[in-house]
Amino acid sequence: MPESGTHFNEMEVDAMQHEVKAQARLCMRDGRKATADVTLDGCIRFSVVLRSCTDKETKKEKGFLSYPRKYQDGRWEDVLLADEVLKRHVMAAVGNAITAEVTEKGLPPVTKVTFVPVNQGKPLTGKMTVRGMADVEIDGLTIRGVSLKETEKGYLINMPQYRADSGEYRDLVDVISGSMRERIKEAVMAEYAALTGALNNTEIGKGRGE
Repeated sequence: MPESGTHFNEMEVDAMQHEVKAQARLCMRDGRKATADVTLDGCIRFSVVLRSCTDKETKKEKGFLSYPRKYQDGRWEDVLLADEVLKRHVMAAVGNAITAEVTEKGLPPVTKVTFVPVNQGKPLTGKMTVRGMADVEIDGLTIRGVSLKETEKGYLINMPQYRADSGEYRDLVDVISGSMRERIKEAVMAEYAALTGALNNTEIGKGRGE
């Protein structure tokens, strides 16, 4: 409820009646700061991108949300329009989600990792070599078949996948929090190191694999 003495116009009250939830992923590239999946009233979901620009008046960096668009007839067109009040509530939800992502607030613990090494002693072949398979228990939930792969740039993990009719590999389990995914990687890498004596101070790659 609004504090005593706080006044809202009709549009503001209507927007506050919406339930806005967001799940964010940090994405520091191509002018992006983060991406987020936003759910409105539990029934409409869309993605937004948090970008930054320099304010012409203050010369300071400021953030703004880019809503879904499509390219048609030689130009970009918005496919989702929100009024200014709702935009502020979406921005607040995305900001809270980013804060939770950075601080790892509310993330469940990785309680157990069962790891089976493969291809030990074999050099890296091609772009990627599988180094093991893991079952990862997260506070009562076990994800089976998490693969650890070595690449030219370091190590990464893949969630269990299936091959679609298009030939593409898709995750069967989607860890939507980047911080949670990093926590799983660290646990898998620690178990791999304990079993093989490898990876001393090796940087863990952040890719999702091919």
